[in-house]
Amino acid sequence: NSFDEFCILVAQKLKKEQIQSIFIFDTKIENPQLQKELHSHDIIIEFVYGHNLIGRIKQLIKIINKYHPLFFHCHFGPIEKVILSIACKLKNIPYFVSFHSLLHKDKKANDYKRNKGLVKFLLMKMQIGILSTFSKSIICVSDYIKEQLLDFHKSPKIKRIYLGIDTSIQPLLKNDIRKNNNIEKATIAFCNVSAIESLKGIDVILKASH
Repeated sequence: NSFDEFCILVAQKLKKEQIQSIFIFDTKIENPQLQKELHSHDIIIEFVYGHNLIGRIKQLIKIINKYHPLFFHCHFGPIEKVILSIACKLKNIPYFVSFHSLLHKDKKANDYKRNKGLVKFLLMKMQIGILSTFSKSIICVSDYIKEQLLDFHKSPKIKRIYLGIDTSIQPLLKNDIRKNNNIEKATIAFCNVSAIESLKGIDVILKASH
């Protein structure tokens, strides 16, 4: 759901493996150049608009009905994840869901219950339970996140798969990075391993630097 340059790398790999793919984005930023590049890799693009949750879910289900994909991978919000897992199950579409960040600051479910209360604890437990029932697999990008989920609901479907790193690329030293990008030695430089967007707080770091 992140409309950024990383999508191009994914699109290149999918095309190389001859997999027809549909990318669904929930952003208002319709970058024409990025769209053009994704289309060049035979990617079908769909946008989900609006802040109304029910409206967004209706749009997502409409897309599922339109394409009836071989499988569906979801990285949207918790409510979308749950409802789409049920929708895909009804359509007999294998459903995969991934968690790329911590669910909360507490590693243990009991700590979450104590800090957030019984209602939020039960909602979290129900969310993981429903996903475990209707998903083919729940993918976590670290052991820590995996243990968080397992503490709410024990399931063999909860798996850890690390984010891939291309080991053929030689890491650059900080002096090489400055030289390649014409950054003066006295200039403070921030290295950001994520999408460059306000959601990641990059604007806050830049403002703080002044």
